[in-house]
Amino acid sequence: RDLKKQGDSIGAKVSVVATNMPVGLGEPIFDRLDADLAHAMMGINAVKGVEVGDGFAVVEQKGSEHRDIMTP
Repeated sequence: RDLKKQGDSIGAKVSVVATNMPVGLGEPIFDRLDADLAHAMMGINAVKGVEVGDGFAVVEQKGSEHRDIMTP
């Protein structure tokens, strides 16, 4: 209420957990479920980022640590 009186706002974090999802839901490249969810979330003006799985934490990992090893 104090923020509103000051004409200010504050951020928030929302966590969503999907359980018992069927294997293979969505397409493997362009119409992936995580891409569709991120697209929908980014349509909300206040949303500034969307994490799926390990999300932004993977930027601090090597590919071998995140099951993304480079192969020839």
